[in-house]
Amino acid sequence: MSGDQRLKAIVVDILLLDDDEYRDATGPDDVETWDSLGTVRIVEAVSHTFGYRMDIEEMVSVQSIGDIKSILRRRGVFGMESPARSAAEGRQEP
Repeated sequence: MSGDQRLKAIVVDILLLDDDEYRDATGPDDVETWDSLGTVRIVEAVSHTFGYRMDIEEMVSVQSIGDIKSILRRRGVFGMESPARSAAEGRQEP
């Protein structure tokens, strides 16, 4: 599963979105269920899935799904497996 597919699964599940609502421009102003707690839940799930914990500045800067993707790309973790996830799926880290 690609990084974008995993991020989509996280966001759709936490925010209770339909698949067609998952767009880079989608943000808290567009989604009733995306409040501050939703952001925290997304950040925690991203940390678990991708192995990267956003700092406070990054968390408060998130205004859209595209922002989350940009942060993960900028930090070089978008599309990478976390060690825990790889171990659980029986894969070796490169």
